[in-house]
Amino acid sequence: TTEAEFLVKDLEPDTLYDFRVRALNQYGASIGDATVRVRTLTVRQDTKLGEKEDRLDREEDKIRREGKEEFNNDTVRIFLGENTLRRGLVSLTQSKYNKINSFTISIPVEFVRTNRELTIREGTLILELNLRDLYTQDVRRNDKGNKDAYVNIHIERISEGHIPRGKRLASKAYEVSFDYQYGKNTLAINKLENPAKVTLVQDKKAYPNTKNTKLYIFNREKGDYQPQSSTWANINTSGRFILLSDR
Repeated sequence: TTEAEFLVKDLEPDTLYDFRVRALNQYGASIGDATVRVRTLTVRQDTKLGEKEDRLDREEDKIRREGKEEFNNDTVRIFLGENTLRRGLVSLTQSKYNKINSFTISIPVEFVRTNRELTIREGTLILELNLRDLYTQDVRRNDKGNKDAYVNIHIERISEGHIPRGKRLASKAYEVSFDYQYGKNTLAINKLENPAKVTLVQDKKAYPNTKNTKLYIFNREKGDYQPQSSTWANINTSGRFILLSDR
């Protein structure tokens, strides 16, 4: 295409740059990419420099307040803005998420440094935590004040086929994990500072059998699901969760 335009901030004037460009649409990213070589204008030539920078600043301020979403096939990345974090609720129950199986909730690290409660509601899964509990020692050690640094909460819906004998599915399985992304680096968050709460709510229309329904957590060492005492549990690490009922 010759129609696309991109604004790139903080480039040096009168400097030659090579950019790699890859197309992205509702079907995903293209396999190949193209290289574009451009030279920035000199300060004297670029009469609209201030206007461009003001536009970028306004866009950044809007994203900081309202956040943004990036859809790609059955995945979505949701960058949370200050308005959502002030409310403390992320709802994934809207119809636009019906075909989404993989969610990434990205929280700017500046908000993770604060003491804020956050609830994520997907319909079946409810995750409740304090953002400060994501600000682990490893995250603090690598927090250099970058604007492009995020703590990510990954939620993936999985169709589970291997369940304990004598049990029935009472929900899909959910994989939940956490990491810290700063620049081009990604650091797994293996343990929260304090536990989060995971609750699975049974959809009785899709899974009508409610006999002794409980939350089960996958034990990676043993390779099977372990029952909990109810339909919720406190967790301090990544995991896979599912509701199972008796046959």
